[in-house]
Amino acid sequence: MDKGGEITMAAAGGISIPLDAVADILCCLPMKSVLRFKAVSKAWCSLIDSSYFARLQLSASNHDPMLVILTNEYIERTNYIVVCADFYSLDDDVDDAAAASSSLRQVRPRSRPFDPRRGYTYALGSCCNGILAFGIYGGNLDFWNPTTDQCYSTLLASDQTPAALDPLIRTPSVFYHDTCSNQYKLVQRVVQPDRRICEFQSYNLEANGFTTFHTLPGDHAVHPPHYSRGTPSCFVNGALHWLAAVSSDGFFAEIVALQLETLECYKLPLVRYRRYRYCKPTLVVFDGLLCATFSKDGFTRYKIDAWVMKEYGGKWTKLFNLTTSVDCVIYHKYVYPIAYSRNRDKVLLYFFFPDDFLGWYHLKREKLIPVKIPGAPRSFQAILCQPSLVNYQS
Repeated sequence: MDKGGEITMAAAGGISIPLDAVADILCCLPMKSVLRFKAVSKAWCSLIDSSYFARLQLSASNHDPMLVILTNEYIERTNYIVVCADFYSLDDDVDDAAAASSSLRQVRPRSRPFDPRRGYTYALGSCCNGILAFGIYGGNLDFWNPTTDQCYSTLLASDQTPAALDPLIRTPSVFYHDTCSNQYKLVQRVVQPDRRICEFQSYNLEANGFTTFHTLPGDHAVHPPHYSRGTPSCFVNGALHWLAAVSSDGFFAEIVALQLETLECYKLPLVRYRRYRYCKPTLVVFDGLLCATFSKDGFTRYKIDAWVMKEYGGKWTKLFNLTTSVDCVIYHKYVYPIAYSRNRDKVLLYFFFPDDFLGWYHLKREKLIPVKIPGAPRSFQAILCQPSLVNYQS
């Protein structure tokens, strides 16, 4: 690569190819092929490793997502992560449970990029630009890119260890990219024991610790307070969203949002039906939209309703209504959709607590097809991740 931003191809008779043209061509290739091209020359390796190319590749958005299964070694005593390199391979001609299981050709267990002996590990928030944030009991934070296997680990000072890193006091977190400051931020919401104050803390890479940047009254606390995985915080439209209890029985809830840039706090309406009074709500982001699911178990049937807010701040639209036998879902208390299939005729659902499993729900046939992942334990976290070359520290 010369100073003029060109790459000279000696094998092609000394033809000079503009650097921008090479980058545009590489962005059209599968991620595996792009990484292999690093071995062509130092110039190509330098280009692919550059932050410029990482941003260009991220904006292309033509790479199939991958599914990351994080095993829960706190329960299973396991030491690996299961990665589905091509998420859409889960959907190849899936018509029954056997086909769903056999379609996992791309699934491969891999060792963790961090030392599991440090303690209980779980994902903080969702994937952001191909990077996952992990909290580790004892005060560790890890930021990992599954595509490149690059991992940045840090040990927080004892006085900086947040409650979110204690598995018994887990608080919902969100990991996102702040476009104004061009920084990756990890924000957690912590409710004090007396539940009078709800604090918002942000992790600072330079200070290597969490600092409180905003507080709200305790009536904005998470609902329910003791099991955050069922009602996680989610980040959409530049705001942190969560469910808050508004009645003494704790069954009726509303959505509270905090705009992280302006710190404006506001409320959004939640789907309200009489039959949802004793349902277990979950709030997530699905297909870039705010999504609320309600699950209710009966004596013989299990019902799940999923709603999306197509226009932010507007009305809710029903995504699907699933009714199945109790034996099929084994009394799972929480469920939320992960992603559409390639043809958008099915939705991959993640059922969790007490046992975890995945299943395709066919929207037209109204049929649930369990998906068995080879090597996956009884307890795990399922995260959809966008392939990228982004480096957290850059």
